[in-house]
Amino acid sequence: MNKWMVGMASGMLAVGTIVPVAMAATTNTKAQSSNIVVNNEKIASPAVMQSKGSTYVPVWYVMKALQSIGLQSKWTGSSWLLSTSNAAVSPTAVPKPVMGQVVVYLNGSKLMSVPTIVATDPASHKPTTYLHVADVTTILQKADVFANWTSGAYQIQTPTVKALADAYQNTQNSSNTQMTGDITEQLHFTLKQNSQSNSQSTTGNVPQDMTMEMKITAQTGTVSGSKSALVTITPKTFVSNGQGGSLPNAIQEYIQGSRLWLNQGQGWVEQTNSEQLIQSLQSQMPLDNVNFSVLRSIESSVTGTATEYTARLDTAALANVLSPVMSSIANTTTSSGTSSMSPSQLASLLNNIIKQTKGSMQITVQPIDGQSRVTSEQLTLDMSIPMNTLVNQIGSASETSSSASLTRANEIQSISIHETVSADYTYLNTPLVPPTGIDTSSTSTGQ
Repeated sequence: MNKWMVGMASGMLAVGTIVPVAMAATTNTKAQSSNIVVNNEKIASPAVMQSKGSTYVPVWYVMKALQSIGLQSKWTGSSWLLSTSNAAVSPTAVPKPVMGQVVVYLNGSKLMSVPTIVATDPASHKPTTYLHVADVTTILQKADVFANWTSGAYQIQTPTVKALADAYQNTQNSSNTQMTGDITEQLHFTLKQNSQSNSQSTTGNVPQDMTMEMKITAQTGTVSGSKSALVTITPKTFVSNGQGGSLPNAIQEYIQGSRLWLNQGQGWVEQTNSEQLIQSLQSQMPLDNVNFSVLRSIESSVTGTATEYTARLDTAALANVLSPVMSSIANTTTSSGTSSMSPSQLASLLNNIIKQTKGSMQITVQPIDGQSRVTSEQLTLDMSIPMNTLVNQIGSASETSSSASLTRANEIQSISIHETVSADYTYLNTPLVPPTGIDTSSTSTGQ
């Protein structure tokens, strides 16, 4: 009798633990591709589950992502144990399992109980526990980690990165912004051995060093309901092989909505080809601030009311973000007849140049009118481009390329570029006024 009762109890326990899992695994769920992004860096690309109009994320992938920011966790099957210390999660008393529920603990204290579903992970082909994305976001918020589900990606941010993201967003949303900055660009041409021994080649002297310094000012605001900007770039110095050279004219650009005017010293001319590019970019570029989205390894320090951030530029992310830009530039350039390369060839060339880039940024954030905003940026870019890569792409792209130009290019082994950009921002309540000589009321009729 006792054996029968024990056997019956065991059977009921088995039914109570296995059947709900099996039922959960066969509930009406639909897999959807996604990314888990931690501090701008993609950590994993698991499938999330859609069930009854809600999104569920796989706990195992979230745990791995949290480990990258020092948030340790342990899964017992009926509880999720989280610890904000770098030490391993210590075992704690495991609560009695409740069907379809998991108890969440943070640093040994119970946070909440949340419902679960179980479905087959398309990657591992194994039953996996999923939690509602809103519940995971609430749990992480309790651990001082910020998360947000948007556009098929689960974005996770530490407080430092979240604060910088907010500052960039506040900056982008500012009604009026003024910027002054300096750009210094240094180019060094490493010549091939035969060119070094014959400085007076058939194509003329190939400069080995060039330096250009420029001043840039910009003002943004809203004109006639459209986001607008006025930019002026003024060359200050130009030195080639130690000798000063003539300076090109200052360049002014005025953008109002998707319309662009250019002034190169001979009056304002509307650029319709560039307007097509702007319209394309507005539909293709991500909503997040481009500067912020390509930053990695973000660290911060506080001095008084200012927070100083340092970060490196992720060139793969930069190339990915700028891919629609490169394609649009290539299409615009080839359609206007200024390049004999095809759009795909030119886009590939520009992307290859970007991928050769290494960069870092320093950002200062301060409270302005009750909001954190960017008040200065310092950008450093370095790239070394093997000339044979460019020559091969340019030469194979066009049979009409100037043989003299290619011969001259063949004398160069590589090009090294070092560029620094410093910019200061203010947020004065100064409305942006279109430059004199621009008729913003007429339709596009320019070049």
